[in-house]
Amino acid sequence: MTAKSHAPVNYLAPARMGSRVTANRNRGLALALATAVALAVVLGAAVGAGVSRWAGLAAGVGATVTVVAVAWWASAPLVLAVSGARAASPLDQPRAHNLLDAICAGAGVVKPGLAVVDHPSIDLMAVGRSPARATVVATSGLLAQLTLVEMEAVLAHQVVRIKANQICPATVAVVGLGSLAVLVPRAGGLAAWATGHGSESSADVAAVALTRYPPAMVSALEKVLEGPGPAVPNPTTARAIDHLWTPRRGLEDRIRVLREL
Repeated sequence: MTAKSHAPVNYLAPARMGSRVTANRNRGLALALATAVALAVVLGAAVGAGVSRWAGLAAGVGATVTVVAVAWWASAPLVLAVSGARAASPLDQPRAHNLLDAICAGAGVVKPGLAVVDHPSIDLMAVGRSPARATVVATSGLLAQLTLVEMEAVLAHQVVRIKANQICPATVAVVGLGSLAVLVPRAGGLAAWATGHGSESSADVAAVALTRYPPAMVSALEKVLEGPGPAVPNPTTARAIDHLWTPRRGLEDRIRVLREL
């Protein structure tokens, strides 16, 4: 791999990372609570109108507690189930695991789990409610078609997002905004907006600071741009997790920024 020096990237600065992690954790909690309150109001009003005000209040409180718990603890397993991902051990995917070992050691991040979705497209995402409970999900097409340096680049991007805990609000959003997107397809963009996908370019630059080879990220993103998104067992429920995969919108701008480094 050709080495290339870069100026320090503030995105990974320890002094700022703690606040980023906390802010993203709070955003995840806020999304879970907002989802719970919205459902509780609807359910409580329905029960209150049909039974009694006290029954409606009890139903609303119960719904709030249940939805917050589901959004916080069950959202990541839900993503893996909807995507059809299966866990991949170091014996199954030695290249990806070796790269994750090295990247996480350099970034100071707990190594995430690795799961694979069987599909020829090139794509990946990271899920979990904290950096210590993360999983990187890659398509089999990505693992088979990217070169070693390209795979290192996109994995580093996900590790950067994991370190900043951007995965927390994105994962929690699956239960609320993601479910809404299943019913109302145009609402899918709300999940991406609410979970901060606008920082993808900053994560690219921070990832390049780890790998020291911008051309690998450029070529990897070009391959992502050329191919379709990954297929999942049920195309309708797939809308609930669309915001977790690599966003196609803005890829050209990300590539342009990387070429200027």
